[in-house]
Amino acid sequence: MQRLNSDSFNRLDYLRRHFLTALPHVTPRKVANLLVNAIEMRLRVPSPRSLPPYIKIEPTPLCHLRCVSCLQRYPDFKKSLKKQNNGVMHLSLADLRRIVDPIKDTLIGVSLSHYGEPLLNPEISSLIEYLHGNNIGVSFPTNLSLPLSQGKIERLVTSGL
Repeated sequence: MQRLNSDSFNRLDYLRRHFLTALPHVTPRKVANLLVNAIEMRLRVPSPRSLPPYIKIEPTPLCHLRCVSCLQRYPDFKKSLKKQNNGVMHLSLADLRRIVDPIKDTLIGVSLSHYGEPLLNPEISSLIEYLHGNNIGVSFPTNLSLPLSQGKIERLVTSGL
């Protein structure tokens, strides 16, 4: 039996976790790109022709919590984020379009996450609606510790998340 290296295991685990989110958005073109992508990665092609089938985009680097295991607990971390982003702390719909439009026909899914709490972005529902409208699966982790109005909850539910 062939032993999986940690890279293969991480990829398989990642695909397993996002399978149900991505499945409704699969098209023949996206599957072809995914297969070419997997082959190019396996062969370590230096200049791949495939496009990324799944990406992570940070809707906001902000978080209102200070978890012990997270960089957000350090005040200097947030200052460095502001400096890196020229003071812009929320992804706009225009910026999301600029990122996604060139690859939307082969993109299966997007995870709206990295350091921040996605629900802090005031445009989060619009971002999800745009992705869903382009047949792209959307997921994001959240701590759900923010007060959400009934309207915001309904908009999130109807956005395609």
